[in-house]
Amino acid sequence: MTRTCHPSKLCNEPPAFVRSCGGGGVLLGYNTLMEFDLFGYPFPGWSEARDRRAVSEAILPLLDKLFPADEWALQAEMQQLTREERMLLLEREQLTSTMAARGDGVHVLINRRQDTYAFINDEEHLMVQTYHPGGMAELKGARTAALKDQKRFFKRLPVAFDRKIGMLFSDPYKGGEGIWIAALVHIPGIMLSYPDHNLSDSMSEMGILCLPVLSRSKNEKGNMYWLCSPTAQELRDDANYDTFLSTVQELCRREEQARHDMLNSLSSRKFLRQSIDCAVAKLEKSRSLSYNDLLHALSVLRLGLALGECTTDIPEEERSELIVRAYTEALPTYLEVAHKGQTCRKRRSLRASLMRTLIGEQLRIRIPSIENCHE
Repeated sequence: MTRTCHPSKLCNEPPAFVRSCGGGGVLLGYNTLMEFDLFGYPFPGWSEARDRRAVSEAILPLLDKLFPADEWALQAEMQQLTREERMLLLEREQLTSTMAARGDGVHVLINRRQDTYAFINDEEHLMVQTYHPGGMAELKGARTAALKDQKRFFKRLPVAFDRKIGMLFSDPYKGGEGIWIAALVHIPGIMLSYPDHNLSDSMSEMGILCLPVLSRSKNEKGNMYWLCSPTAQELRDDANYDTFLSTVQELCRREEQARHDMLNSLSSRKFLRQSIDCAVAKLEKSRSLSYNDLLHALSVLRLGLALGECTTDIPEEERSELIVRAYTEALPTYLEVAHKGQTCRKRRSLRASLMRTLIGEQLRIRIPSIENCHE
């Protein structure tokens, strides 16, 4: 039943959500996440290998029935993957750290478009995650569409469900519908204007989990975040989701205002130009470059291109593709596997060389003089 390709081959193309990260928009798209457990089986964290295998044997045939026969480009059990292959998927957000630490009965499936993943025996028995590009209009209908899709699984599997409280999970912070939405936002205007602002804390106060994108560091500087709707979503309760939508909409409005304010104040515009100049110089001239510094520089570059504060003759689609490549081809494990970057020092050197080619030679950014700024 297992059909697999080598993960490094899969990693030659970016995940679907990263393909939205080449431009300068604010709300880039969203993930729909569906999780559930099977009645009569222990939760993954309390199960033995034979229990996890039984769960996977119940779920895998259904995934093949619900998706086209050739849908899964990668279908593998954890024990089939090497450490490097697990790390490749983990850094691309196509695997979880919980799964990477397990073996028997733990499966990952990724489709050919790399916009849908199925995780078996992660924190729960099954999670299906699908990325959709789009804006606020699409985000508003995401929960309804996901709930409709969920019914396909309810009809075919013994889902652990209570009529009063909804889905039953191993995590006490989850409950209710078993459907969550994660909005992908890029907010460099806010983060540059208010460098001491702690977005995670402010979102947490409203029950929204805020996770940095493509960064596993506490010192994340890439200005891209997943904003996740509350996990304790009660059955047939629209209020929590409406609050989530309003919060995302307000954050996007504030980002647009921050960008506008940057262009309408001489001091702010000079600061923006200096930030862009530093970012481009780092990408075009560095001999050693960390991935976190790369994330920050690419974010500022994207902001500069979106506001017209730096320019290039490259067509927009090609420009976006180059930036997307910079995100994925500079990941630590990709450099280790594809370019023999066995040490941190070597990887930083390889990353800097890649940026000098992609940004310096191919993208060819032009930055007008700061002295040309006017009120």
